[in-house]
Parts: sequence; structure tokens; C-alpha cells
Amino acid sequence: MGITYDNFGKYDQALECLKQALEMQQRLHEGENHIAVATVLFNVGLTYQRFGKYDQALEYLKQALEMSQQLLPDFSSYKLIQKIHRIMALCNPE
Repeated sequence: MGITYDNFGKYDQALECLKQALEMQQRLHEGENHIAVATVLFNVGLTYQRFGKYDQALEYLKQALEMSQQLLPDFSSYKLIQKIHRIMALCNPE
């Protein structure tokens, strides 16, 4: 549901749903790292990026990247790293 709200530009509602999903995933996996948690972290980060809240986006995307790398050492983190670099460029235009 959160992604649907995001697609329609309703970022407040999207974040509310995604954060609920994050809490549920964290409880389901008892606070342990899990790919489902990393996926929701990534989606929260993307929504913050689209919302123009780059600091929060970086926070969630970095958590998603770290968790993904721990869980899947061979994981191609290109997409996450690309998003992080794009947000950093928006935060620090030179």
C-alpha cells in the first residue's frame, strides 16, 4: 500500500504505511537482519528521496545497503549505491 501511495505522490501516507511495514517486519524477524527488512528500508529511503527529504533518505538507504551486504555478500548493490550517490549530489551541489 505504501508503494501505491508513493506512486501517486502521497508521500505522507506512503511513509506511514511503509514505517508500519518496517515495524511489522522487524517484529516478525525478531530484530534480526532479514532481506524483507532491507527491502522495506530501501522503499522508505526511496519515498523520502521523492519527498525531497534527502537526509532521511540517506539514512534508510545506507541501512538497506549495509543489511543487504551482510545478508547477501554477492548482492549487486549497484542500485542502492547509485541512489545514495544521487541523493548526496542533491544535498551537496557544487
